[in-house]
Amino acid sequence: MFCGNCGTQMPDGSKFCPNCGKAVEAPVQVQNQAPVQAVPKKGGTGKLIGIIAGVCVLILALGAGTAFFIFGRKTTINLNKYMTISYSGYETIGKASAVFDSEKFEADYKDKIKFTRAAKKEFESAKGEFGELGAFVGDIDDIEGALAAYGFTPASILEDGVNGSLDRTEGLSNGDKVVYTWNISEQDKKDFEKYLGVKVRYSDIEGEVEGLETATLFDPFEGVEITYSGIAPNGTAQISNSNTNGVYGYLDYQLDKNYELSNGDVITATVTTYYGNNLEDYCLENYGMIPSETEKTFTVDGLSSYVASASEISDDIMSKMKQQGLDIITANAASYWSDQVTLKEANYLGNYFLTEKPGAYAGYHNIVDLVYEVVSTIDINEEDAKYKADVTYYYYVSFYDVMQMPDGTISVDLSNYDTTYDYFNVDTGVDSGWWSTYNYDFKGYETLDTMFNKIVSANVDVYTYEDNIQEGYTHNNSQVNSEAETDNAEDSADYILPDSATRLYTKAELDKFSAEELKIARNEIYARYGRKFKDEELQSYFDSKDWYVGVYTPEEFDKISNSILSDTEKTNADLIKEVEDSKKD
Repeated sequence: MFCGNCGTQMPDGSKFCPNCGKAVEAPVQVQNQAPVQAVPKKGGTGKLIGIIAGVCVLILALGAGTAFFIFGRKTTINLNKYMTISYSGYETIGKASAVFDSEKFEADYKDKIKFTRAAKKEFESAKGEFGELGAFVGDIDDIEGALAAYGFTPASILEDGVNGSLDRTEGLSNGDKVVYTWNISEQDKKDFEKYLGVKVRYSDIEGEVEGLETATLFDPFEGVEITYSGIAPNGTAQISNSNTNGVYGYLDYQLDKNYELSNGDVITATVTTYYGNNLEDYCLENYGMIPSETEKTFTVDGLSSYVASASEISDDIMSKMKQQGLDIITANAASYWSDQVTLKEANYLGNYFLTEKPGAYAGYHNIVDLVYEVVSTIDINEEDAKYKADVTYYYYVSFYDVMQMPDGTISVDLSNYDTTYDYFNVDTGVDSGWWSTYNYDFKGYETLDTMFNKIVSANVDVYTYEDNIQEGYTHNNSQVNSEAETDNAEDSADYILPDSATRLYTKAELDKFSAEELKIARNEIYARYGRKFKDEELQSYFDSKDWYVGVYTPEEFDKISNSILSDTEKTNADLIKEVEDSKKD
């Protein structure tokens, strides 16, 4: 019996609660007919549902080791007889499940299993926990019948009290081994025997996977096309699949790189599903298929590209460019020169090829500067003035963004060109009257050095370059040849070492000069490229030279000197410095 005030269990016949001290009220007598009238039919409501709920508490206790049902005569049940392991799915992703045959178990034991006396006694001792409900249950003579009215039988309760698990349930292939292990404790077995009069037998059940279907291998890249567009190195790629049937309609493709592409680049395409599922699992589960690969590489081709060297320009295109240059020079002579000046000849010397440095955004991807040596004749034939001389100078014509097309042909816009806007003046010294002399402006440069500094050196911060000028031409040629002017030897007197850019000097040759002369000779190498000087005497010296054009500060030149100086110039500079220092000691 239990205290109605605090719920403490008390010995039968107690008059006061040993816990709270409250007097024990006499138990309420419940009329037999009242509960019977209150029992609804199956599916009804009221107190009977509460009874079943209370009994369910005891049923759950069975599964936890406090179960309490079965028939009075002990029997042995082989649980393995009712457990079946089944397999489904496809090779490599097969699934296993263990199913207890409840229908067969019920058919075999529904009418055989009864609650034992111990079970009914356990129920009687527990009904006090249900208060008034417990008294109501006590008036039901057939507990099994009441439970059966709500779908519970001793057999089903036993079934609910046993369980187990498979060691593997997924990722299976035919021939794999799986094991079902029962999860029944020793206490469970004792309770089954005590309350249900049943002994259970069982053992691990070993199974071999079989019956899984073999998936079909398919190429997920069938029908995939990659389209390239644009001009290298800024080409783009787009991937698509024209095959949308079946599994292909649910595949998604991604490229690891789809911009800033050049011919020959290798890009990787990856296939996934639109839904983010594991690709192999999705294809197997939904289509019984396995992709043969999930990645595929493609090599970029078919892009137009900017040529990276003059050697890539075809002979045909180069000939057209050279002819265009000659036509421009001829047109310039006809349009701008005096009647006393005629074009004698224009000879192609080669080219400077400039390539845009990566990330420089120089404006053009490449520039081809065609260089010409032009000879014009000044012919003054007046009564009181006679003069005739040739003037040699240098002229360039620039073409931009020469391209190689997808079919391998070379293309250039011959109408997109530039020429020099610089002029130099030649004064003949011949009196023309009115206190003046005959003098003429020529479009171009007196020396290759001046031209080189203008179109190459001034752009080395954003371009690399090739010097493709014919062998034998240096950046310090003579300007005017006439009967009245000095010869080549006199022209070279403008330099201490006129050939320091084209040949290696020996120590014996250098030893003839003073330390000061060697200092100038060494810096001549840098001055040809437009280097300025902090040494005021040096700067003044080079400013006095017609061929000198200051372009770079010493700091700017130091950053680019290694890329623009030839090996010959570097070697000469080192040797000159060595001899120069020896003369200072």
